[in-house]
Amino acid sequence: PKPIPGKPELERKLLPALVNKFGDPEKKVSSRLTHLLGTLVHSHPAMKPVVLAEVQRFVLRPNVGERAQYYATIFMNQMVLTRKEQHVAQTLLLIYLSLFATRSKESMQGRMLSALLSGIHRAVPFCESPGELLSKQLHSLFRCAHS
Repeated sequence: PKPIPGKPELERKLLPALVNKFGDPEKKVSSRLTHLLGTLVHSHPAMKPVVLAEVQRFVLRPNVGERAQYYATIFMNQMVLTRKEQHVAQTLLLIYLSLFATRSKESMQGRMLSALLSGIHRAVPFCESPGELLSKQLHSLFRCAHS
């Protein structure tokens, strides 16, 4: 498949609409979107930062449901990372930690917590200096691990 129809002007309109479907009430739609976006970034690795930026805008918006954030997190967890894409890994880690910080203030379902911790675990080896980012959330991570 070509990057979203091959026309950048359509991509700017279509990608936000697609990512917004993570919040669709039908679970099948969110699940299918996870697969389709995964296929897109796998076949076009140059699209990773673009798609990731749009997913970041979506998940960090106020009033996005936990289920929508969960499906977006699952999509991000399935991204294949390489050593050449440290910026992508760094962005992923920032998103995971931001979600963790906002969700830890509320009650977080076990599967969301598991998905976030898996994402953090996958992104850290590819980051340049994850220690600084992780140290800021260390107390929250410790509290969740021991609750």
